[in-house]
Amino acid sequence: MENGQSVHQLNNDYVKKLRQSEQQRNQQKTELSHRRRNRALRILAVFALIAVLSFWAYEKNMASLNKINQQNATTSRQLKAANTKNGQLTQQVKQLHNDAYLTQLIRDKYLYSKNGEIVYNLPKNSK
Repeated sequence: MENGQSVHQLNNDYVKKLRQSEQQRNQQKTELSHRRRNRALRILAVFALIAVLSFWAYEKNMASLNKINQQNATTSRQLKAANTKNGQLTQQVKQLHNDAYLTQLIRDKYLYSKNGEIVYNLPKNSK
């Protein structure tokens, strides 16, 4: 106490146990913070994985949807063409039931003529 120091540290067993328990608490705190950080990183990794898988599934479904839409458009065009052809064929069937049309068709296509009639076949593209 002569050098101006009024506080002396004690180095007995009690103080050593206090220091040791304080070090253990500090070590436990750092271990706990490491565990919490690792847990948070794992949770973040799981959410990131879920997000990536969800995005992948979304993109796959969108590609499939686009392909189906293209097929639908193609099929719609084919259906429209088939309906048009069906209408034409239906009209032709109706006309084939008409005797005057049938007679004219046979005369034009197969060059049939009535008795004593002369048929002249002219070219279609005459200039």
